[in-house]
Amino acid sequence: MNNYIYIFLFIIISLIFSILPQIFGYLLSNNEDNKQKKNSYECGCDIFSKINTKFKINYYIIAILFIIFDIENLFFFTWGNIRNFLNIYKYFSIIFFLLEILIIIFYILNKKIFNL
Repeated sequence: MNNYIYIFLFIIISLIFSILPQIFGYLLSNNEDNKQKKNSYECGCDIFSKINTKFKINYYIIAILFIIFDIENLFFFTWGNIRNFLNIYKYFSIIFFLLEILIIIFYILNKKIFNL
């Protein structure tokens, strides 16, 4: 039980350090409402276009593809670190994953998704 007192103290101190600045910020801030606070902010300039502009779907597709290939790179780094511990099952799972990625890349290039 004596060892847990340090964990309890750590939790209490971290709560104090995270809650006290928020309380002080709320008490010391200026809470008056005015026109400038309620106005939407756009780089200090007046609003010059509609807020609800539509984007092409290709931008979202490219963002999703970027996330997918970023996660793929995480797999490559982990496989690079464990290359000495691979058995035949792990080796073929890597090959299968690489084939899937190649099929996806060729599909993307064939559909010309990157042409905006």
